[in-house]
Amino acid sequence: MPIIASDGSSLGTPGEEGRSGRGPGAYAVAIRFESDHPNAAGFQQVMVGGRKDTSTGEIELLGFRHALETVRDLKEAMDADPMSSLMAHDDHFTIVLDSEYVVNSFTQHLDTWVANHWRTSSFRAIKHQIAWQDVDDLRKQIGHIVTVVHQKGHTRKAADLEVTIEVEMNEIVDEAAGVASRRLRDTGVLPTQKPIVWLHNAHAVADRAADMRRLSVLAQRIMETHGREAAVESFRIATANAKGPGAK
Repeated sequence: MPIIASDGSSLGTPGEEGRSGRGPGAYAVAIRFESDHPNAAGFQQVMVGGRKDTSTGEIELLGFRHALETVRDLKEAMDADPMSSLMAHDDHFTIVLDSEYVVNSFTQHLDTWVANHWRTSSFRAIKHQIAWQDVDDLRKQIGHIVTVVHQKGHTRKAADLEVTIEVEMNEIVDEAAGVASRRLRDTGVLPTQKPIVWLHNAHAVADRAADMRRLSVLAQRIMETHGREAAVESFRIATANAKGPGAK
């Protein structure tokens, strides 16, 4: 069955509970289909998104929301055209998170919050209410095909020759979220990526990867010749132009 992992990275100021202060932050979501999947054997995609001002708990929650949105988008594609979709009818997704806050809130507290009209058991306002309301809406749409599990982060040791798929996927999103948060901090730009849901798009992943490598080389050359500001401005112009004529 497909597995999805999500993690967040915030560059806020350190506090008693880690980097609890606000600052730029990003999440990463990775999805992988098993090697014998009938539609998307071995397919993997990593997506990132972020906010210029966020906290660790919030960005990890937003990553989880993106993971649920990914399942929803895959399901909608399958319902619309099962012959062309990555998802198969009997797919059940495991979502792996290393955030105890998100996992415990989702599995133990969300029903109480809903019953109490978005208040805690002591009738206090919950944190990140809008995002949790989105999560509740998403689980109503796809809850029967999703299982959420906790995977403690940073458990892989240098001597480990093999690790579980949960540990491997957690490492992938942990690294990707860290890279994305630093990119957001340094450039101010981090477009949110969407999941690939169609087979014909999945076949083009290698081409997109090659394009990204070429773009990375070009950006490095611009930075070496003209400085970082010129490279950032080039990306901003390219992003604006990609919106198409008449876009706001």
